[in-house]
Amino acid sequence: MACPSCSAFFSLRNSWHNPFCVTFLKRRRLLLATTVVVLVASSILAQDASTGAVKGTVMDSTGGVIVDATVVLLNVATGFRYSIATDPQGRFAFQMLPPGEYVARATATAMSAQVTPRLQVAVGGLTEVQFKLRVAGAKEEVTVSGAPPTVDTNQPRFLRGLRHGQLTTCRLTGAALLT
Repeated sequence: MACPSCSAFFSLRNSWHNPFCVTFLKRRRLLLATTVVVLVASSILAQDASTGAVKGTVMDSTGGVIVDATVVLLNVATGFRYSIATDPQGRFAFQMLPPGEYVARATATAMSAQVTPRLQVAVGGLTEVQFKLRVAGAKEEVTVSGAPPTVDTNQPRFLRGLRHGQLTTCRLTGAALLT
């Protein structure tokens, strides 16, 4: 096959060509540009060969996104904490995380916090988490332990030690006792 610029003969087996030929220089520039684009794109889009990532969204119970929610990621083995706020779309992303087990917690103003079960971050992997926070409300918790106290309904104890005269002269606001 002949080169259209310099008419030199070259083939796949014999790749020798005039290094100053215009076609050769164009091909060389194209190869160099392609190599640079591939290397830059792979370094931007790929994780480090020894790390992973966690990303997700924080929403309310109706599916609306929560802006500026705080997401804390805890490495179970090391105890190291990572913290980030959600963006205007309610999204968050932790990049370049060492592989291992993590626990994530999302909190927001006037919302109940939510904690994930353990998350596994693998080398080169992406773990996705979706938080659905509920509106925080007043909670009342009653704990009953043991048997209830017994009440003697036959003999009122609060009257012991009082005499009949003291009880009839006792006044409550607008009410008379035992009259």
